[in-house]
Amino acid sequence: MAQGADEVQAEPTRTQRQTWTLDSNLRFRGFTTETNTGTTWTQTTAKLNHYDTDIDGKCWQA
Repeated sequence: MAQGADEVQAEPTRTQRQTWTLDSNLRFRGFTTETNTGTTWTQTTAKLNHYDTDIDGKCWQA
């Protein structure tokens, strides 16, 4: 998914990285956090935002 010119899609370090996604209204849809175990990345956290209208306030988060 393409991000806006002023938005970061991922923030990696040597041992962790966090990746964000946007919905069709360019609101934060969710993110994942992963930890590098040496040879592979393992997902450690995932959050998904749910919106019930076009307003930017989250309805709930999973």
